Amino acid sequence: MQCRFNPAVGGTGTNLQCQPYECTYLGSIYVTGTNQVSQQFGPVSGAGGGAPCLCLYNAYNHVLLTSRSADTSSTYTFAGGTGGFLWQRMDASAPGGSKNFVNVVDGLGQMQVVSQVTQSMQNTGKTATIGIDVNPATTPAAPTPIVQTNSASQSSYNAALGATPVLGLWTAQAVEGAKGSTGTASFGGSGLQLLSVQVTD
Repeated sequence: MQCRFNPAVGGTGTNLQCQPYECTYLGSIYVTGTNQVSQQFGPVSGAGGGAPCLCLYNAYNHVLLTSRSADTSSTYTFAGGTGGFLWQRMDASAPGGSKNFVNVVDGLGQMQVVSQVTQSMQNTGKTATIGIDVNPATTPAAPTPIVQTNSASQSSYNAALGATPVLGLWTAQAVEGAKGSTGTASFGGSGLQLLSVQVTD
């Protein structure tokens, strides 16, 4: 094990080798490109969500923490797939777009994760579906479980996910899908898009 000693702000520091029982792990942090650490509970809101981060991990005396990302965007449509479901990050303009997520740091890979997404959906020709993915690919795969609707009336739906612990920095991503031969699926609006992530930290 190594401890890092930084003699001055902005200094390069020195790695010191620790003998057994001489070093104690206290936790981990994730630092952004602007050298900031965020611990945002929210709801953090904005068009496409607020992208909050639980970026400070405490190794001891864990408590329940919840972070929320609220999407203030107006109603939008997604053409999806003509055969099976095509998935995208929620409220993204393309499958590779990055919106409606919460970042979390787990220093020991022991956090129990519970997340929920609330979304307004309606079928305007295609089945509309939502779910949550952890560390999704550029084009998300089908999450498990999913919630879907074939209703032509706009209604609010909830999808939940209980995930196994993930070591390091990880992302809980709200995703949506659509399928059908014609038309689109309609999502969002009226401030009904909310992603929440609850962890023990």
